[in-house]
Amino acid sequence: MKTYLNNFFKDYKSDFLQTISLSTPIIIGQLGVVLMGVADILMLGWLPADRSPAQMAAAGAANDVYFAIVVIGIGALSMLSPAIAKANEEKDFGKCNLWLRSGIIFSFIMTAILAVLLIFATENFEFFRQQPDVTPLAKDYLWIVLFALPPLMLFVGLRQFTDGLEFTKIAMQATVFALFLNVFLNYLLIFGNWGFPVLEIKGAAIATVISRYFMVAVMLIYIFKTSLFKEYIKAKFDISLYKETLTNISKSGFPVGLAFFFEIAAFAAASILIGQISTNQQAAHQVAIKLASTTYMFVSGISIACAIRVGQSMGQRNREGVFKAGLSALLLSGGTMLVFCMIFLVFPAPLVKMSTENVEVMKYAMIMLMIAGFFQLFDGIQVTALGALRGMADTFVPTTITMIAYWVIAIPLGYFLAFELKMEGTGIWIGLLVGLAVSAILLTIRFFRLVKKDKKSFGVLS
Repeated sequence: MKTYLNNFFKDYKSDFLQTISLSTPIIIGQLGVVLMGVADILMLGWLPADRSPAQMAAAGAANDVYFAIVVIGIGALSMLSPAIAKANEEKDFGKCNLWLRSGIIFSFIMTAILAVLLIFATENFEFFRQQPDVTPLAKDYLWIVLFALPPLMLFVGLRQFTDGLEFTKIAMQATVFALFLNVFLNYLLIFGNWGFPVLEIKGAAIATVISRYFMVAVMLIYIFKTSLFKEYIKAKFDISLYKETLTNISKSGFPVGLAFFFEIAAFAAASILIGQISTNQQAAHQVAIKLASTTYMFVSGISIACAIRVGQSMGQRNREGVFKAGLSALLLSGGTMLVFCMIFLVFPAPLVKMSTENVEVMKYAMIMLMIAGFFQLFDGIQVTALGALRGMADTFVPTTITMIAYWVIAIPLGYFLAFELKMEGTGIWIGLLVGLAVSAILLTIRFFRLVKKDKKSFGVLS
């Protein structure tokens, strides 16, 4: 057994190191994005105790609805990085340039579509049946962060280009600086420091909008005003291919966007269902889910790196490379989430206390966080398997799997446990745990089955 393990790690050492090297800046960047929302929730939690639970719940519910919609565009655009990695591996710089510019156009198309959906959701937020003190605050927040949609979509499109070329530190730097800017602006606008008005949740929303524009400005300067990407930006391509490329992005990207949507919307639905139980339980849910979302960014970064490395191997038509890139990423994600699982199980109280001093909220949040510890493992595996399949341009079946796992299993089961068996918020979280487990198992099976296909069938996927 020891000899087998030694040989295994020897064979896969370079794959582990490549994935870690590629994913680390992505992880830091992903953490920066999530920590903006976490910072909003945490800093709103520092308001007086008579206002903080409603403010926290409103910001959480609004962000859940916002990202449940926006993630469709993020997912659709995520197809760009493995495609660019594949084109770069083939030394087709013109195609890389075409993908970049098509991605920019597609980001604006997605902005228009998603803006309509967000306006509809905001106007009809009462449909989500939140507590009376939460709904108006959430609507105020959503109307403001609507203006952050254009820079967010453009940033995602530009990041796919730099990530696909393995310049992953650029998006990381933009996001980290934006995070610090967001925290500073929260300090000024939520609490009214340095002579600014006390805006509370509206201040958090304004800070988010300004930070998003800063992020995309940094990306534009790096790509178009420095010499890093000069040979790509100036590479010639057939302009008539725009339509075909945009069609390919739509056909491949929208299923991925829907897969992202099914998962994020399931968690948003969980938040909304818990919001129908009590404000304290919803605030507790936000505390627990933001901690879980933070750890999720580690494996999300590994998933993106996995998609890029699989895309590179597809460009080489290297089946063994695809297998090793996928397996090494799955093992890294599993090991990473095992560590976080233990932390959540052993230290729930200290983690929760960082977010709130409300005794009732803390009680519920600790229970939810311990359940989150168990589904960390499944969450890591399923998102990494999705990344591997995305790198292989396999989208329809994974989307179907996620739809079934979250909307046929997780949400109905959570609703039954919460309202029929009176388990309340705990029941919702158990439902999510089961759904994640189903998704992880089926997506992993799908990846290994595709890789094991005969060489002719494998080539079709490229």
